[in-house]
Amino acid sequence: MGSQVYAGIKRIFKKPMVNHSLVGALIGYFFFHPVTMVIYHFTYYRSKTAGCDFMDDAIRHLVMSFRPAMLPMALLYTLVGAIIGLFYGYYAQIIFRKNQLLRENEQQLREHLLLIEKQASLGIIASSIGHEISNILTAVIGYCQLLQFQDETPQRIRADLDKIFKTSNDLVKLSRALLDLGRPRDSKEEEIDVCEVLDSVTETLVLCGVLKRMTITRAYADCPLVIRGDRFLLEQVVRNIEMNSAQAMDGQGELVLEAGRQPGDGEIYFRIKDSGPGIPEENLPRIFTPFFTTKGEKKGNGLGLSIVKQIIEQLGGTITARNREEGGAEFEVVLPAA
Repeated sequence: MGSQVYAGIKRIFKKPMVNHSLVGALIGYFFFHPVTMVIYHFTYYRSKTAGCDFMDDAIRHLVMSFRPAMLPMALLYTLVGAIIGLFYGYYAQIIFRKNQLLRENEQQLREHLLLIEKQASLGIIASSIGHEISNILTAVIGYCQLLQFQDETPQRIRADLDKIFKTSNDLVKLSRALLDLGRPRDSKEEEIDVCEVLDSVTETLVLCGVLKRMTITRAYADCPLVIRGDRFLLEQVVRNIEMNSAQAMDGQGELVLEAGRQPGDGEIYFRIKDSGPGIPEENLPRIFTPFFTTKGEKKGNGLGLSIVKQIIEQLGGTITARNREEGGAEFEVVLPAA
């Protein structure tokens, strides 16, 4: 019990406001009060007394300031010193916190720059691998087609060739995704089918293994859901949200994709829902804040959803995160129709 009390007192006195207030009180009592008394009494008595000795009077008046009769004046100086120290400690605490935040942001920015450099290198490597895979698959698909067109090829072999052809086409899509990682692109505005983007990104993540073990449910409106903007940016939004959902569910669970038109204004919306643990209520207001992350060290830098929000605002839309009543998280994006 005594050690806990001591630890609590120690924590209190480590705070800048308490420290500065205590120091101010001590300075007020042991310095300003006696010095003021010495100056006042020496000035007064020197004008009344001739030939007084400076040092003797100074020492005598210094001792006089600590007598019980002078206690009210001493307490007044102590209180003033404590208040001054309290305000000084308050501003010192603000400056300390700002400096600490700046150091943390600087470290996060440095790590983010290293991550960007790493991703750029991976993009170049991935595009090279994608190019090589594409060359090999071209030969595989070509030979499959030759065998399919030959009359003497048995029907059983043709069925197997169809499976090889389909699998090879899936690998072609994956190799194109790898090529896009390292390919420079120009931002361009075009008409985008929201449902097609949702399906394309989801299919790529399934082929890459991110969503391979997940159940994917789609619910799209029959009407055309077309917006105008940069397709690449919208793909980044969908990819980031779906990867976050996959990480929240450890790669297993249900992913629900919905898309349609808002009643009334006709704006396009799409929702990405998961069956994961959801978002803690205290984190919902901060989830789009830069550098905010609930992931462990080296698992995230807290910039993904912040960038997603910036992209959606650039496209003229809004994004909202909420928890589902049946469990899991839901992200809703609303964009103006083309």
